Amino acid sequence: MAEAAKAKSGERKLSAPAVSQETQAYWDAAAKGKLLVRKCTSCGQLHHYPRTICPFCFSDKTEWIEASGKGTIYSYSVMRRAPGRSSTCSTVPVVSIKPVNMLSA
Repeated sequence: MAEAAKAKSGERKLSAPAVSQETQAYWDAAAKGKLLVRKCTSCGQLHHYPRTICPFCFSDKTEWIEASGKGTIYSYSVMRRAPGRSSTCSTVPVVSIKPVNMLSA
């Protein structure tokens, strides 16, 4: 019963993601409504999720750049609870902001 009351009150059940020195700029920009991605200055590839090491060439020479905010939703999934449970649902989109693909929760 207490869980249903929390769900109705809008109280967040999951804790917010941990902010580290590596991701601080990302979360600061998100709070201002901006999306940052990482760009490798060695190979030129963009990548997301926020990390300092390039997943393509393994260089540590990366920098933050602001995404355009334009993208394509390729797919999404809607998860609902069984009847009698909390009425909350989640939508998880798979988005491409060229050339970066991201999975959101």
